[in-house]
Amino acid sequence: MVVRALRAVAVAGLLAIAGNAGAQPPPGTQVEQVTLARFGGGTARLLGEGTVSIIVFFRPGQDHSRDALRMMAQCEKELAHEPVHWTAVVSGSASAEAISAEVKDSGIAMPVLIDKGDLVYAGLRVILHPVVVITDKQGRLAAYEPYQRINYCNVVRAHLAHVLGELGDAGLDAVLHPPPSTQGGDLAVAQRNLRLGQKHLEVKRYPQAATAAGKAIALDGKLVDAHVLLGQALAGQGDCKRARAAFDRALALDKSNAAALQGKQDCAK
Repeated sequence: MVVRALRAVAVAGLLAIAGNAGAQPPPGTQVEQVTLARFGGGTARLLGEGTVSIIVFFRPGQDHSRDALRMMAQCEKELAHEPVHWTAVVSGSASAEAISAEVKDSGIAMPVLIDKGDLVYAGLRVILHPVVVITDKQGRLAAYEPYQRINYCNVVRAHLAHVLGELGDAGLDAVLHPPPSTQGGDLAVAQRNLRLGQKHLEVKRYPQAATAAGKAIALDGKLVDAHVLLGQALAGQGDCKRARAAFDRALALDKSNAAALQGKQDCAK
């Protein structure tokens, strides 16, 4: 009864943002916390507490949804060390057999929440599938990204870096709207950003170095040196808390990385 009562209050808040049917909510819209039934048993919350939330809306049996879930499963693994709360949401009209098949095929580890009555769908105006919705630590809408066949994870990663303050507006725009010559060459572009950032770091242009590192990470989250560069740039600005987190991400990829170990040690002084 308590769960149902809380759900009713929260869903009422969600529906309050649904004014213009068909138009997605604007950035900054407060997304209310709700507790939903979890596929496989129990309940789970839509949003994390004090963390960035990534919500994947999908439709079982749809090719694009299947492809998106596979990409998000990989993205989930790559971002395992980031402060992120993942959930997938499916309509209450979907069958258990269909949901089970999609979860097994994709390999996602995130909880799948059942939106009975499609009230969350209505509140966030989700009409087409799949869609990835990202909120900041306060539960405010930060991004609403429809399906992309190429680089979907990179787009999600870029939004996450932007919400966490690791990537500026210009860097996010560069990832979301790359010039035609850079499409399909993410690693090469990431490495160019890395080299540019390292040059900024050499002359102590720390904010510019951090921006370049964020661009590189958004394009290739496995680029160890980019995480190191971000840590060094943040440390140079006196932000050792976030610098240590960046060094930890580098060490998760390469536990013996000397620069990351040294940077973390220097920040502990």
